[in-house]
Amino acid sequence: MVRWYPLSVLLMLSTPAFGQFFDDFSSEDLSPIWQGDRLSFFINHDHELQLSAPDAGKSLLHIPLDFNPFHWTVKLSNDFNPSNNNKTRIFLAMDKPAPETATGYFIQLGENGNEDRWHLYGVTGGEEHLLASGVSVFSENPSMIIDLSLTDHGALTLFSQATDAKAKTLEFTYALSPDLITDSTYFAIECQYTQTRKEAFRFDDLRIDTFPATESTLQLLELEVVSDHELQIIFDQDLDRDLALNTNSYHLGPGIGHPESVRFGEAESSVVLDFARSFSPEVTYELQISFSNNDGNVHQFVKTFIYSVALALKRHELLITEVYDDPTPSLGLPDAEYLELYLSPGTDPLSLAKVILSNQGNEIGLPDSVIHPGEYVIVCDDDDQEEFLPYGKVVATNGFRTLRNTGSSLEVRTMDGEVLHRITYDDSWYRDPDKNDGGWSLEMINPDNPCLLADNWAASQDLRGGTPGSENSLEKTPDQFQAFKILETRVISESQLQLITNRSLDHLPDIADFTFPFHHITVTEVTGTGPNLESIILTVDPGLESNTTYELDMTGLTDCYGNVLDTLGLEIRVPGTPEPGDVVVNEILFNPNPGGKDFVELLNVSDKSFDLDRFLLANFYGSGTDIEPIVSDKVIQPGDHLVITEDAADLSQQYNVAHPHHLIESNLPALDDDRGNVSLLYSSVSENVVIDDINYDEEFHSPFLKSLDGVSLERLSAVDHGDSEEHNWHSASRAAGYATPTAPNSQQRSEADPREQFALISTTFSPDGDGYEDFLDIQYQMIGQGNLLNILIFDVAGRKVKTLVDNYSLSNEGHITWDGSDDSGAKSGFGTYVLLFELFGDHGERNHWQETCILAGKFE
Repeated sequence: MVRWYPLSVLLMLSTPAFGQFFDDFSSEDLSPIWQGDRLSFFINHDHELQLSAPDAGKSLLHIPLDFNPFHWTVKLSNDFNPSNNNKTRIFLAMDKPAPETATGYFIQLGENGNEDRWHLYGVTGGEEHLLASGVSVFSENPSMIIDLSLTDHGALTLFSQATDAKAKTLEFTYALSPDLITDSTYFAIECQYTQTRKEAFRFDDLRIDTFPATESTLQLLELEVVSDHELQIIFDQDLDRDLALNTNSYHLGPGIGHPESVRFGEAESSVVLDFARSFSPEVTYELQISFSNNDGNVHQFVKTFIYSVALALKRHELLITEVYDDPTPSLGLPDAEYLELYLSPGTDPLSLAKVILSNQGNEIGLPDSVIHPGEYVIVCDDDDQEEFLPYGKVVATNGFRTLRNTGSSLEVRTMDGEVLHRITYDDSWYRDPDKNDGGWSLEMINPDNPCLLADNWAASQDLRGGTPGSENSLEKTPDQFQAFKILETRVISESQLQLITNRSLDHLPDIADFTFPFHHITVTEVTGTGPNLESIILTVDPGLESNTTYELDMTGLTDCYGNVLDTLGLEIRVPGTPEPGDVVVNEILFNPNPGGKDFVELLNVSDKSFDLDRFLLANFYGSGTDIEPIVSDKVIQPGDHLVITEDAADLSQQYNVAHPHHLIESNLPALDDDRGNVSLLYSSVSENVVIDDINYDEEFHSPFLKSLDGVSLERLSAVDHGDSEEHNWHSASRAAGYATPTAPNSQQRSEADPREQFALISTTFSPDGDGYEDFLDIQYQMIGQGNLLNILIFDVAGRKVKTLVDNYSLSNEGHITWDGSDDSGAKSGFGTYVLLFELFGDHGERNHWQETCILAGKFE
């Protein structure tokens, strides 16, 4: 039954203009005011509006409104789990009862995936755009009351209350101009459904109200919890005494009600509410305030807070998950900086007023805004708040400081100084040279691994440039992360050595945690280094001797997860002086992809360590000489593969870099794309000693490559100097991505894939004497000497047709052909044939594989 009531009767207000629509569906039939697909709905025996459609599809009911709607409530029940094919849309207001061409706003429940939430959409001429999303998940037979209101300040707020819940939940607040909802508008309910859900949508108790607008600019500035039963509310101007001190103007839920008394605070712009019942810890409360004047003005405010005796958050439960420090040029996001905070699931809701955000040591106080478990919030400057509202929940502050484009130290901690999360990022964390110049945010890959520093961050992949207020765009790949370990040891001087880890450390260990069991050496001081406290420096006495290996035992080194690294016998190698051949040039990229950079990989094949900054790289090819020192404070340890390049980020983008900390950014001598020289020199007191010397040539590459761009040359043997340079180098394999910077070479005599050394020039041939593909041509270029080959040919039925070669001794390169004849010399029939390769290497290793070919011809 449809009832129309004067708003003055319901609210006891004197108003010049008002309206209301209410339908509890108590009549047997739909009122004539409901228009649209009326035959697809009926009123059931529980007096609910229920869908009853003949087939799968979409059905719409609508009513005209001759007033501006500012408040909507409706009960909704679904006897199914919502999805993108079974969803509900409630059109709050639209200019015509035709969603495909209308302009207005609607909320929707139902989407792909298992986390269905309420979403607010704007629609312009039928074109939809997402404005806001709720926090609650309604994935299983949802039944609830939804309550929306648009205040005279333009805040559209959605609360939901499940039928089995004791309190309402704030889903979202979105800044919306009330001028956009005009007279002569329509309200509508739309159901989209499959065949099995055509009777599973139910609605009840629909109410649509309007409230008079106020010309006042009264604003609520702050809510403060004074005690376990008192609240102080501060406004921007003095209040009317009769309204402010009326206990009926305030209501606190759940379970508290009106205050027992109200008094002014230090000024008449603030009031203190005293409630008879005490607040319960960790409960989210909602305070509703309604001031109504005799002139018809209405002020309504809704404020939520959590009463918490003490902050119970543990480290890494509140995280910084996204940084947008250089918004120009924007790809679609607002041209303004922001941070993103994330509260881990399984925690309690948190008022952000209980934590402090720090940028470069400058503290930023956050407002009393509640962040819920699993929720992302955007932190930005007050001036930028409205621009970020369409993207999610926004926490704005007037203390937001500019983020450094080249990196900044960020920290979030409790009021008593306990650090919850700390990062110091720089441009290398983007891992993409095209994205660190602006317009892209820096995203955390996996919030479950916040201690992993640069390995857990990269540039956003979202086409807008970032994902403020929502889950990050980067795929979570926990398998790539390594256990807590020492990445590198460096001897800084005879009295100091540095230990570099792959994690942020929890605290500095004590000097007693370090001992040298086989030497009379004592650690006298421990200091922390690195922007994220990822390394420590030990000062020792007496000093360390050159070309000596020490063993270090340590206990108590703890990462920021609390994992303890106890290591016995950690080798500390004090750098010495290399002999020729101790360090070799192991891989060269001299013809990079367009826009890419060259690299040279060095391999320490000795059992000694050496200071890298004592080495130089040179190109002595031709008449000129180009020498560049290697600028690095690293030590090259036995077995290390260190890569010298002028752009480490570009190299990481182009290839799989197994050990990023082994990338060294330093100038290289100019390397020609066709041939040249790479010489490794060591700077001694009186001269530069040649440690390794390679003359490279593009002819060293596999002849089967269609392009040499981006393909490195790899050394086949690091210690065998008997081979000529030509036969000790080969193209990196396709399977390895055509280069293996910082990792063992893909082409080594013991590991080379034999299939990379053979190629069928064409898999189809026709031995008809016309001079075109009369033979099956098999080309090869071998790695190593003394290889023997067998090739057997079979038809598709598995019958052997031909022994093409038997114990054939292969030269360095050559051809093997098949003319199509079988073992008797007769011509084989048309069709597909299988070639079985069996290769015996120079050390007795055996490899076998198959290839296919087609023998074609003309039918006579």
